[in-house]
Amino acid sequence: MPFDFAEDRSNPAEIEAHVLMRGGHFVTWGTRVALAVLKGKPAVLLLDGPAAGRYMWLSRSGIGHRCSIWDPIFQDLTDAIVPPAPDTKQSGQVFDLAGGEARLRNVMQLILEDIGPQVSAQITREALEQQSLCLKEGAAPASLEPIWWNETDCLDAFAPLLEAGPVGSMTPACAGMVDVLRRHLSDGLRDLIEDRRSSAQLVLATPGLGKTRSVQALIERLPKEAVVWVFQPTLRKAHEFAQDMAGSSRPIRVFRGRGAHVTDGASDRMCQRHTAAAEVAAKGLSIKKMLCGITDQSTQGTCPHVTTCAYQRQIKDLREHQGGGVFVMTHASLTQLPSCPAPHLVIVDEDPSAVLPQTITVAAQAMGAGSSWAAHLHEDVGGPSLRPARRAVEANDGDLHLKDEAEEPDAVIATFERLLDALASAGPLREIATSIAMTELEAARKVLRGLERKLRTALKPAGQDNALRELLSVSDVPELSALQAVLDGIIQEVRLFSSGLIDRPDFNGLTISRKEDGRVRSVAVHRLARIALKPSVPMVILDGTADPVLLGRTLRRRIDVWRIDVQRQGEVVHCLGRGFSNVSLVPVPGYSAPSSAAAERDQLWQGLATVLRREVAVAPKGVLVVSTLAVETEARRRECCDDLLGEALDWTHFGATRGINAYTNRQTIVVIGRKQPPVMAVQTLAQSYFALDPRPFDPATSDYVVRCRTVYDKAGRASSTAIQVHPDPRVNRVLWQMREAEVLQAVDRVRAVRFPRRIVILNALDLRRPDEGLFDTGLGVPPDRYLSWPELRNGGNRAEAVLAASGGFLPVAPKALTQIAPEVFPSTDAAKKWLHRTDLAAVLDRHSQHLIRLQVRPAGQRGAPWPLIIDRRQHDCPAAARCAFEALMGAEMAVWASGSVRN
Repeated sequence: MPFDFAEDRSNPAEIEAHVLMRGGHFVTWGTRVALAVLKGKPAVLLLDGPAAGRYMWLSRSGIGHRCSIWDPIFQDLTDAIVPPAPDTKQSGQVFDLAGGEARLRNVMQLILEDIGPQVSAQITREALEQQSLCLKEGAAPASLEPIWWNETDCLDAFAPLLEAGPVGSMTPACAGMVDVLRRHLSDGLRDLIEDRRSSAQLVLATPGLGKTRSVQALIERLPKEAVVWVFQPTLRKAHEFAQDMAGSSRPIRVFRGRGAHVTDGASDRMCQRHTAAAEVAAKGLSIKKMLCGITDQSTQGTCPHVTTCAYQRQIKDLREHQGGGVFVMTHASLTQLPSCPAPHLVIVDEDPSAVLPQTITVAAQAMGAGSSWAAHLHEDVGGPSLRPARRAVEANDGDLHLKDEAEEPDAVIATFERLLDALASAGPLREIATSIAMTELEAARKVLRGLERKLRTALKPAGQDNALRELLSVSDVPELSALQAVLDGIIQEVRLFSSGLIDRPDFNGLTISRKEDGRVRSVAVHRLARIALKPSVPMVILDGTADPVLLGRTLRRRIDVWRIDVQRQGEVVHCLGRGFSNVSLVPVPGYSAPSSAAAERDQLWQGLATVLRREVAVAPKGVLVVSTLAVETEARRRECCDDLLGEALDWTHFGATRGINAYTNRQTIVVIGRKQPPVMAVQTLAQSYFALDPRPFDPATSDYVVRCRTVYDKAGRASSTAIQVHPDPRVNRVLWQMREAEVLQAVDRVRAVRFPRRIVILNALDLRRPDEGLFDTGLGVPPDRYLSWPELRNGGNRAEAVLAASGGFLPVAPKALTQIAPEVFPSTDAAKKWLHRTDLAAVLDRHSQHLIRLQVRPAGQRGAPWPLIIDRRQHDCPAAARCAFEALMGAEMAVWASGSVRN
């Protein structure tokens, strides 16, 4: 007979039966609250009252979201532990400035409500640990909130939170309550209560909205004991952030790397041997040991500059820091953390994904018996002979342990020889997984790690840079480190293949270069550098163009996205039909192009110069031009642009604009071209992100494919553009970050979300995100109008070009058009064809409120009058307009009568 759960849900026995039937079990009971294991994770569960059946997951930093065993999510045995993040992307919704600012304030409040209790719980947990230490040492502990030293009382203290606490509530005392529970549990259950893996909160908002200011306000609302780490893309941005928080009562410290200047404008560096330090780091060796001479046995250091080293003084000050504070550093510190107090909150300004992909290459000769490390391997174990499969070895403590045959030197070398043969096969992943045991691969990795450790220990610090470089040139440690990286990549994918999670014959994270005879020349592993931060530390990321999928793989966390798209103010013009690539604008060094190609390039530059002069003339606050570095260099070389570069026009390149606030006062921005790396370079980066993805990469893809897309302007009018894309959507994500995202970052340097700006985009890109649908017309940077290159070069479409060339007149007559605008219509036939196929009301729609239409006929001509369109912005007086037009035509008008522009 099925159990009727609706009978009486406040009975503890029925609650326990419900938990048991769903695979859970109870560990211990208080009076009102029980400690249970639900879906393999510890939780506190309320046993009585109207809220009976509610539970909250436990972590060492406190408690999680409040749930109920009566919820369908529990009864259906789903794996969800934390309710999914709300759908904050709001597809298709674009805010105005006021709405965007209100949305940002709301988002920051929600983030504070989530991470604030976590920060408080961490602070309390650290204080409790310090209190316990003081009690053990017999010292008087600092005063804290009451701590429940009794297990039953501690469990029952959770009851009010389970009954009335808001979802996701945490209090600092919870850390102490959880700590008491851990002391009373067995080792196995104690290990279940682990550090909470916090999700990363991504504020994906249009640049210029005020994300940085809002996160500074969030910091001010945290407890004064909170330690906050802030990561900025550059040291310059780090100092800007610190200056913005100079009025705070919290200590603000900027961490400077070894190569940074001691102070702004100073010539001295933080480390006087920073160049040698970079070389040591590139080899994967310890700078502290090899350069500074600081070891576990000697903390004084042997470097000749150790007593005057600004970097070491900085490290000493950071280690001695007490209490809370804000520590600002660059993205480079994400993988090698400085000696600052452990953070309670991490804030990352700008997406750090671009600096973390790594490619490590190992030559085939470094993977066999002929490698230099193989000789050290034999020396290390005392001889080349292969010992018994399981031999007894005496450890340092005198006990006898067994050593596997797979860890013998000859066995390790044989494993690598078989590995090379398998890598040369048609399906290397399948071949390795089926022909080499996982224990053999792991044994080889273990031996390499041990050998590398011993070789590192044998290295001695060098006081002089030349001696250090000589030592580095003969050391086998870098080669061993690279070989381990390749072996790690192989083991990861082989383990997934063996477990059935992937079913592809080739590696995603490896690139195997083969010789003509099929043998392996080299092996390159593509991976992401591991973030050194603990997963339990809450994190907030600020960016305008980040990809949550790539960012989640980079940080190895779940990403909660808070998206805020804000409409840009002013006029946006997008030129389609031409990509303005490096090939079309920059000559290839060492290649003599045909004269026709060189002439076409010169003509294109002359057209760009014309456009830029026109933009400079109507922008009193100046123009910002952003292009690729190659195009910028060519522009500075050409004489046609010499008169443009100066105070009225700044020219910079993609990659140098992200996060820069130096151009916020510029009135106009012109974006020329796009940054589009070769297809193999983008695919290599994608391999770093998707090395463990079940879907294989297609090695035969050697070029982009062209796709036609429908794009829309602000009024919803459709146009078509041809875009080069990668056929693999994963690679296309990476390409979008390198190409479209850089264009968006450049566009937002002039802060068009806050001030009316003119934006001119010269490329054929669709700036909507890869995940956005065809009909999300308001997203990206929808223009006021799309123009072809001839139209933009001539000042607009042909109708606008005639108005500009004639000083505000557009005669709707072929001969008159040819007479007043010969550069637009060189012949009467061309003017006649254009008038026949053009809807003047449509092409002049955005100017319609400024135009009047007359009927005119020159004196001496027969027939009906013809229409004349006049721009009232240039001719507000009818009499003066008539005189100007008669002077332009060289004839008096016999007829001058009013009409309508839409007739």
